[in-house]
Amino acid sequence: MNDLTIAILSIVAVANIILGLVIFSRGLKSLADILFGLIALSTTIWSIAIIGFYMEQYHLLINWIIVTHSMAILIPFFFLSFSLNFPGKLARSNEIISIAFIPLVYFEYLIFFGNTVIGVTQGNTYQIGIGYIYFSLTLVIFFFLGFFFSLLQIRKANNQIEKRQAQYVLVGSLLASTLALIPDLILPYFQIFGYTWLGPIFTLIMVVSLFLAMLKYSLFNIKVILTESCPARLEAVRREKALKSGQGRAWIKENLGV
Repeated sequence: MNDLTIAILSIVAVANIILGLVIFSRGLKSLADILFGLIALSTTIWSIAIIGFYMEQYHLLINWIIVTHSMAILIPFFFLSFSLNFPGKLARSNEIISIAFIPLVYFEYLIFFGNTVIGVTQGNTYQIGIGYIYFSLTLVIFFFLGFFFSLLQIRKANNQIEKRQAQYVLVGSLLASTLALIPDLILPYFQIFGYTWLGPIFTLIMVVSLFLAMLKYSLFNIKVILTESCPARLEAVRREKALKSGQGRAWIKENLGV
């Protein structure tokens, strides 16, 4: 992996960190906030693990391929859970999440303690286990269900703003995940490992889509926070300038006798 690719992946990780911090900055007022913050965190760890996987000098520190695959199934699980709770909570969402949690735990166990999903890492390649196809199908099903429930959320939205927010989330997530699945899930099955670094880069589509939704439609109430704080800051700057001016000094002398 060349320095340019490492730099791009680092930018991706930083972008997802910023996204998570922006969401967390509003105080995690809903389950949807927490879940999307977890999506951003998982994507960040996944991006960092991809860098570690390609940099041989760090291979002895940790088995990066375990981390990448662990995050790979966590991300769609969190997305599925998020789609059931944003912008509103759908009926029977807790039951659906509980059912999805069972295969999540099962495959996480196989990834960390078995070799039926992924086997021994050899340089920048790794063995594909007999359970890899089932792991892949589960991951795709999580995403597919997330897209389905996102469409349902759009139809059930209470107003046009919520509908637009859900649309931006769906489009960004759909494009990013679909493109990332090709180099990171499908190609490795055919022993093609040289393009997995593309996966995290495609998540920038989601990041950009979400930031646009924040600016245009106050996604996660981020724009509200900014617009509420900016007038106060502008007023403070105006007062400071006035005090530094001759008019400000005259006002102080007249009212405070200084």
